[in-house]
Amino acid sequence: MDIQATKIELIQLMLNTQKEQVLQRIKDILQEEESQVSVEQYNVELERADAEIDEGEFYTHKEAVEKIKEWRKG
Repeated sequence: MDIQATKIELIQLMLNTQKEQVLQRIKDILQEEESQVSVEQYNVELERADAEIDEGEFYTHKEAVEKIKEWRKG
């Protein structure tokens, strides 16, 4: 079964159910899936961060604290 057919089947099942708890579980699953970062994306971001550090593009802890203080003052 292709993905479009699966989606249609799921939509039909959701339209036919009267159980709000089932629909909420489906919604929770889909929202959780959207919020998860893939391992591949995580690795890309990690490599990018390492490159920035190698190029000196970072703040020390002390600098970051000072930036936050300045930001809070407005």
